Amino acid sequence: MNRTIFFLIISFCAIKLSAQHILSFQHINVEDGLSQSSVYNIYQDSHGFMWFATGDGLNRYDGKDFIIYKSRISDTTAAQFKDRNINSCIFEDKNNRLWMSTEAGISYFDYVHSKFYNAVNSYSIAFGLDSNYIWSYAAQRGVYRLNIFNLQTVYYSFDDQWQNSKTDFCYIYKGVVSGDHIFLADKAGLLSFNKKSFAYTRLIENGKLNSITVLHNGDILLCSRDGIYLYDTTAKTAKFIFIKSISDKQVKWVCAAEDSAANAVYIGAQNSGAICKLDLGTNKYEFINIQNSSIYCLLIDHSRNLWIGTEGNGVYKLDIKSPKFYCYTPYLPVPGSDNGLMVKSIYRDSSGPVWIGSFNSGLIKYDISTQKQQKVSLPFPSESKLIGCIMKDSAGRMIITVGARLVWFDHAGEKILSQFDLHKEIARTIDEPQVYSLVEWKKDHYLAATNVGVFSFKYENGKAQKVYHFFSDTTLYSWIYNLYKWHGDTIYIGKRNRNGYAKVKVLNDTALLLLDKGFDHLAIRNFYKCSNKDILWMASEKGLIAYDERTKKYKVFDEASGLKNSCVYAILSENDSSLWISTNRGLANLKVGYGIGTDIKADIISYTSKEGLQSNEFNTGAYFKGSDGTLYFGGILGINWFDPQKIRPNLFKPEPVVTKIFINDKIYAYDTAAYIHSLVLSHTSNTISLSLASLDYTRQENNEFAYKLDGFEKEWTYTTNNKVRYSNLPPGEYTFLVKASNNDGIWNEDPFMIKISIKPPYWQTWWFRMLIALTIVIITIVIVRYYIKQKVSTKTRLLEQQKALYVERLRISKDVHDDLGSGLSKIALMAEMAQKKVEKNIPLSKDIRHISAISLELVDNMRDLIWVLNPENTTLDQLVARIREYCVDYFEQIPLKITLHFPDNVPVLRITKESQRNIFLTVKEALNNSIKHANAYEIIVSLKICTDKFSISISDDGKGFDISYLKKGGNGLRNMKQRIESIGGVFNIQSSSKGTLIDIVIPIERLFVRKLPL
Repeated sequence: MNRTIFFLIISFCAIKLSAQHILSFQHINVEDGLSQSSVYNIYQDSHGFMWFATGDGLNRYDGKDFIIYKSRISDTTAAQFKDRNINSCIFEDKNNRLWMSTEAGISYFDYVHSKFYNAVNSYSIAFGLDSNYIWSYAAQRGVYRLNIFNLQTVYYSFDDQWQNSKTDFCYIYKGVVSGDHIFLADKAGLLSFNKKSFAYTRLIENGKLNSITVLHNGDILLCSRDGIYLYDTTAKTAKFIFIKSISDKQVKWVCAAEDSAANAVYIGAQNSGAICKLDLGTNKYEFINIQNSSIYCLLIDHSRNLWIGTEGNGVYKLDIKSPKFYCYTPYLPVPGSDNGLMVKSIYRDSSGPVWIGSFNSGLIKYDISTQKQQKVSLPFPSESKLIGCIMKDSAGRMIITVGARLVWFDHAGEKILSQFDLHKEIARTIDEPQVYSLVEWKKDHYLAATNVGVFSFKYENGKAQKVYHFFSDTTLYSWIYNLYKWHGDTIYIGKRNRNGYAKVKVLNDTALLLLDKGFDHLAIRNFYKCSNKDILWMASEKGLIAYDERTKKYKVFDEASGLKNSCVYAILSENDSSLWISTNRGLANLKVGYGIGTDIKADIISYTSKEGLQSNEFNTGAYFKGSDGTLYFGGILGINWFDPQKIRPNLFKPEPVVTKIFINDKIYAYDTAAYIHSLVLSHTSNTISLSLASLDYTRQENNEFAYKLDGFEKEWTYTTNNKVRYSNLPPGEYTFLVKASNNDGIWNEDPFMIKISIKPPYWQTWWFRMLIALTIVIITIVIVRYYIKQKVSTKTRLLEQQKALYVERLRISKDVHDDLGSGLSKIALMAEMAQKKVEKNIPLSKDIRHISAISLELVDNMRDLIWVLNPENTTLDQLVARIREYCVDYFEQIPLKITLHFPDNVPVLRITKESQRNIFLTVKEALNNSIKHANAYEIIVSLKICTDKFSISISDDGKGFDISYLKKGGNGLRNMKQRIESIGGVFNIQSSSKGTLIDIVIPIERLFVRKLPL
């Protein structure tokens, strides 16, 4: 924001101050964000925020930004109060609520939740908060007591004759609460109300009272015309203090604010813009004038800044703490000066006047006690000359250098004792010498530093003699800024034009011994040698140099080290550990800590024109340390002086607050941000920006912040920037901490805290991770189980195959043994018998036929065995086709009728080898039995395939047989039955004289290849 800073000189009427200082006013108006320039009341809340009551709403101010609360048409919410014009003081209760009056009644504002509420709808003006009650008044009616919790009102009507007169005397200016009494200032005077007896008492009858203020001792201050009344509440007496106006106009004093730290009170005038500072101990006063503004209200904040509310001119702020620096800037024009007072040298003798040497403005004498300035006339032109040095020698003679002229001056009688001109004395010099520095290296023997080198001379018999110019010494024949004497004949020489410095020992008036030199790339303007260390401090254009003369090492303090400016003009010491320097950006105080060698550290406190300096820019040669320890520095507009022992820092510890919160660069909170201490955000709302404020208003631009985000940062960040931003924070728990300091570096170590919780996305939550882990475990189990199952299944199949192969081998071996083996044995036996018959000549035809029949039977059995063993014959349709083929082939040469009832479509289903073999052999055995034993004429074979069973029936019309034979013996039938039952089927046989029926039924699922369950 753009703020206007006014530097005003205190005007004096009843007294004169012992020293002059510059007041720094800050002006705040609508251009800075204030809602209106008419400010009727000012309040500072318990957190430190400033509140301004105007004719256009309520303003909250943090030193940088405003938040404005106004009423709106048809506003039914609690976001704004009901009237724009606040006509009372503002009060704060313990529940963070501000109470005030408007034309619509009494309202309160819950600033933590940013809500307004109307407590009383009738018109009255609030004037005090007492415990749990708001007190208000209404002219001609009485005093009201409002309970701030239940909003119940008690009314105490006036019994005063003036208030009941219904005249202008009824008008009440202001009221206050003090102990058990209420005091009201009205047009008739001072009225008191006892809160215990509920009685009214007229204390003062005076129609000139305008305002009332309670002092810290309980007494009452009454503002009036041309002065004030002090009412002693114990003695019940009033004393009038007349305040003479600066002008001839009658002054109407309307408001007051007590500065208890200084035992003073500030009083504001409505019609002249004057503010009077009254010392309550001595009754002496002084004035401050603010551009003829009309003063409405005054307030002194927690760190002793005076806030001034005006009619139409906004707000002014004035630092009323004890001044750090006293100042002289010419308040009368200095003849010959067009650009202020360019100070080049300073001297003060004890408690006498200050002698000021200038550039183009001559010699000025300034009396600090009387604040009078005097131009000192010299019998030669001095306004256009440089007065580069003012000093006293060992004999007590004042020496003033004017250009090339050295003047021995009687400062008491203000007359010249002696003088001489270096330019005339040394004819060889081409340029006119300008003397910048002068030292007396021993009694009456001097060295002079000029722009053309070093001169020496002796003061003898009332004049300078034996002038010598060290022109042949290249070390000394240059532009010399400064000569610094150390321990008798040791001199440090500071040179301009980047010629560095030299350390010499003066042997005599014409001989110098060079002891050291260096820093040829720098211009050295001034020196300070530590009293008990080897450190030499040098003022240079690139910083303050700490030079160890023993080791030749050095350390530079510049802007990177904390100086506001690196161009250092002069060094004055309070002691070795406290150095003061002048620069192009004000003064700086270095609190120095010495280690070994150049291991030197310094805490730097800077001061600028806002603390009352003559300006920010100071000059070479313009410095002096008084015998009482007072330090003097000169610059382009005048001089400053101060006692470093009496400079007191601002001890107020400001409240650090967050004033705005942005989430993903969108405003999240502004007026309630200072009261938010926890944030819960999603993982997509992880960019956080914060605006900070340090609620001390002395010099806010020098306030500092220290912040860190616990959980994200380990170290504190120190800055004067009030903006903080964290981008793309990972999910987690954080704590944002911020501390604040005031303008003098006093820190409030109790940080403002916001706990920030950024929730992770669901895929980063513990339950989701547990779910993923559980899912992985389950999947792993399933995969492992499946793998194991597959391994077991593969192993099982392999074992089944091996078992099946073993069983099949046994079966084949058995079949080969039973069928082929027995058949071949028969053939071999019959062949052997035939051989014997041949030997006996017995006919063999029958035996040959028998052998042929057995051989054919063996061939058929072999064919059936091969069909069964063929791996391609594994389906149900192939089994049915083989049974059909066998029936047709078998009965082709047999004179029997065979009838086949087979389905046309047989499903291609893979069946087990065992089922295939047992069904086929059982059918074959049944057909063979019918042909061989039944003597049948017809055989019928029926085959059915249903969804749940497979059935075959074989019937003939033969002679039948006895079923009991099956139970007694009958290996063939018993084997047929066992074969069918082994594959899960049912074998039934029925026989009678009309024929035999064999019925085979097998569940369809028992035919198929099955997997073993795991």
